[in-house]
Amino acid sequence: KVTKLLAAMALSLVASVGSVSATTVAGTELTDWSVGVINGDLDTALSLGTTAPIALAGVEFNLNPRVGWNGDDLLLDLNLGYDVAEVLGTTVSAVGGVGLNWLETEDVAFDVRVGAGLSYPVAEDKAIFATYTLGYDFEEESDNTELLLGVSFKF
Repeated sequence: KVTKLLAAMALSLVASVGSVSATTVAGTELTDWSVGVINGDLDTALSLGTTAPIALAGVEFNLNPRVGWNGDDLLLDLNLGYDVAEVLGTTVSAVGGVGLNWLETEDVAFDVRVGAGLSYPVAEDKAIFATYTLGYDFEEESDNTELLLGVSFKF
């Protein structure tokens, strides 16, 4: 319940934020920030992330580092996204990535994920998004799924 309350507060804050200037970290420009809620096999978690556009072999990708927290677990994800198409103003993306998760601050788990995402602009520099991924947890030796819903804002 606390995680859901924190997520609601974070989403309302992001929705009210106006334009801000771009941020550069270690020489890499971060073009948007996002806050959301992850609902998955581990439980529900608050998620904070950013996007850094990168080019690999001349192809434009989005590098998305993300931190999730639900009180007991710390989830660190690094995803790579590719915008596949735009349909009726909605951007459809392919997503893949890896995660390193501290579960109840005792166990460390490593997982890989693939999936798809949707992003729809709701105002200038703001969008709502959803990402659904299938993953494999090497620690548990099992499959898992995650649904991430949130709001992003661009600079």
